[in-house]
Amino acid sequence: MVNPCSTTATFGAARYFSQHDLPDRTPIHDYTRCFIIYAHSGDTNYLNDLSIGIMPVLEPNDNGTPNTTPWRTKLGELLNHPPMAPSPAFAERPTPIDFYLKKRSCILIRLMGDFWRFPKGDPATAPAPVTTKEDFEGHYYQIGRHLLKGGVASDAGPDDTYRCISFFSNSPCTASPPIKHPISLNVELIVGQHILPITLDPDIENKGGHP
Repeated sequence: MVNPCSTTATFGAARYFSQHDLPDRTPIHDYTRCFIIYAHSGDTNYLNDLSIGIMPVLEPNDNGTPNTTPWRTKLGELLNHPPMAPSPAFAERPTPIDFYLKKRSCILIRLMGDFWRFPKGDPATAPAPVTTKEDFEGHYYQIGRHLLKGGVASDAGPDDTYRCISFFSNSPCTASPPIKHPISLNVELIVGQHILPITLDPDIENKGGHP
């Protein structure tokens, strides 16, 4: 295990990385953060200039939405959010899908588009939609899998196709420079009748006490 607030929690890319499951426990959070992950290409025939990025949405400020608004209310808003064009505002990030947390948070992430999904199946045996590349002592925990049913935000079953997840974080580390935690978002590309598993590897930057 790695102390999540130790400087060793931030590390360079290894030749191979491991996957660590997030534990289950009762969620506690102060803010909710909502993100959309998009992919697009300017080429109509080939993915010559494929771009993948992440955008925060439905947030009053960069802390997120206070927990006076239930996170499941924000989940419904995110699942009902219309498609949107990617913003260039996040193009200068270290990678296109890094994001940061300033508070103890519920994190909601939605894949935009029908060409991909999070892994289907029994959560006990199917690949988890989010894992960490180190064992961060439960700093991130309690994965939820979500979709719309009749326009209402619902939890996904083993046979459901879902493109939205939730998980929770403890309070961000206050070290300077900010600690970054590498995670894996495990998704499946839908290519005709075939499924291609891929891993997106954002860093979560801890900005507790930092601008």
